Amino acid sequence: MTKDKQKEYLLSEIFFTLNENEILDKKTNLLKKEINDKGFSQTALTYSVSDTANKGGKLGWVKETIMSSKIRKIIKQIKVNNYTKPIVLPGGFLILKIEDVRETDNDFDLNSEIDKIVRKKTNEQLNQFSNIYFNKVKKNIIINEL
Repeated sequence: MTKDKQKEYLLSEIFFTLNENEILDKKTNLLKKEINDKGFSQTALTYSVSDTANKGGKLGWVKETIMSSKIRKIIKQIKVNNYTKPIVLPGGFLILKIEDVRETDNDFDLNSEIDKIVRKKTNEQLNQFSNIYFNKVKKNIIINEL
């Protein structure tokens, strides 16, 4: 029995949103400048609204098979130590950096893969809902000075 190989990517992310008066191109240029000056992880700490921000945006090793087809297609075009242009996602924009790539044996267990995908999609949905709710609350907040 031969084992298939599958690619895994060591990824970091910056997930950001735009405020009312911000323009995507200007925010993207600001992030590029920050990444060049301070590095990807420091920029993630400063600008990312994702849970991974406190870890410098590090996602860890991600199997190619659990990525959405849209992200997989974009990732395949990027080389190690480079990052993507902002990817439009529900609730914001995502920049991914490939830290490393490896091939591993594919010990495929359908049930565990389904469980992983369900957990990942559930977390994505919950994060999307919380971002939408947070943005709605943020717009409705009025601060009165004393």
